[in-house]
This record gives sequence, structure tokens and C-alpha cells, in this order.
Amino acid sequence: DQLRESAAEQDLLAAGLMSGVDETPDEELGGAGEPSALALRRVLRGHLGDAAFDEAHARLQRVAEEEDDDALVGDLQRILGAHRLDKLPMMLQLIYLEEQRRG
Repeated sequence: DQLRESAAEQDLLAAGLMSGVDETPDEELGGAGEPSALALRRVLRGHLGDAAFDEAHARLQRVAEEEDDDALVGDLQRILGAHRLDKLPMMLQLIYLEEQRRG
């Protein structure tokens, strides 16, 4: 179980690094340098709305428990919709930052 969680964290890290989240302008994230979890959360809530953010955030936090990648992708497409899937990299970075803070 711990091995699965470690692998899921590595997957999130890889996804975050390859995501292009660094293409988000610093002013949109509230400052220069690395975006904070609080800044990402604020920006994402603004783009997605509270309901979609909460549902997507909760679903991504359960990635460690999920073995079916197709189900995960389907859920995220349903929650975010095609027009907001570009926010997924920022969501992944937020989850990663929150995990680091808890770690």
C-alpha cells in the first residue's frame, strides 16, 4: 500500500513537471517564483468555480487508491469538461505542493 502511494506521488510529480504549469504568468499566481498552494488554489477556484474545483481536487487526491487510469481520465473529463482540461496541470501541481507540505 505504501509502495502504491509512493508510485502515485512520483506519477503526480512527473505529471507536474511535464505539465507546462510554469507557463502560467507569475502575476496570475500572485507573485514571482514558485507558486504557493494557496495561490494555485485561488487561481483554480477562479477559473473552475468552487464546485468543479472541489470535485476535481477530491478526485485527484484519491489517485493513490485508483488503479484504473481510464476511470480517472473519464472522471476528470466529466468534472472539468473539455474547455477546462488545460487547468489539470495546475491541479496536479497543487496536489503535489499539498502533499509536500503534509509530508
